[in-house]
Amino acid sequence: MKNINLSSIIKILDKFDQQKIIVIGDLMLDHYILGKVERISPEAPVPIVNVTSEMSVPGGAGNVALNLVKMKADSIIGGIIGLDSDGDELIAQLIKQGVNTEMLIQSNNRSTIKKVRINGYHQNLLRIDYEDIFDASQDESKQLLDRFTELNKSSYVIISDYAKGSITPALIEDIILWAKHNSIKVIIDPKPVHQKSYKNCYLLTPNKKEAQEMTGIKINDHDSLQKCGKKLMEDNFCQVVITLGEEGMAVFDKDAQVHIIPTRAREVYDVSGAGDTVVAALTLSLCAGATLIEAAEIANIAAGIKVSKTGTHPVSRDEIYNFLKTQ
Repeated sequence: MKNINLSSIIKILDKFDQQKIIVIGDLMLDHYILGKVERISPEAPVPIVNVTSEMSVPGGAGNVALNLVKMKADSIIGGIIGLDSDGDELIAQLIKQGVNTEMLIQSNNRSTIKKVRINGYHQNLLRIDYEDIFDASQDESKQLLDRFTELNKSSYVIISDYAKGSITPALIEDIILWAKHNSIKVIIDPKPVHQKSYKNCYLLTPNKKEAQEMTGIKINDHDSLQKCGKKLMEDNFCQVVITLGEEGMAVFDKDAQVHIIPTRAREVYDVSGAGDTVVAALTLSLCAGATLIEAAEIANIAAGIKVSKTGTHPVSRDEIYNFLKTQ
């Protein structure tokens, strides 16, 4: 890998199991119905899926936390979910995978978000969403903020913002303010609708579409990419990493110059959950002492591994090690 010291990256990976990171965000339950497609329905021109298995896994911010534990870090997850069977299942799956759920709040006022994906022959044929999107109440947000400030023993916090209402703009601002006063770095996987609340975070990780929406700048060449990243930095007083899909990543550090890291994907099967993997690997690498460029390189490798898998596949530290062995 050009301009990257492999021995330095290995040393960073070796420190992953010494780190603890808090994730706060919108959680959801991802349910997969897997099967084979061998014929088209006589009732309508749609495939018939012969179901072979079903499974449920944590999604959204929950998937960020899963990536962290697969990479050997300790992870605490915070958010607001429903006091219902899907919420119970979500918590059970998180605990089963080793995620600390002390910061989770179950509320009678909302239903747990559930996304059902029907897959045949490794292809996503249909997605069904169960969700009522509305902002958490002030009392719920205060409960979550109180748990965050009581339990925080990490130098880095990830806000996984899916704009589903669990994380309100006011709560984001309160977290950033409290973190700044306590020398804690906040890294945000953003949604443009909440962009005014991200000021003074440490790092933003939008994808290309989100970056364009947040700045109004169409990215179509190196110059426009540079302008877009610089505007994001100036508007939010933070560093920026823009994920560019098949074009890799653009890293904007304190000098506001763009550093392009080419994609490490070998074959792309499914991009769902790739942003979760990126923000987890980036944050964990920084927490382990990496520079922003080194952290982005590790995150880029992890993203390449993820998109070669079907579903929201959390990437393990061993998978990253194994990739490096081939370089």
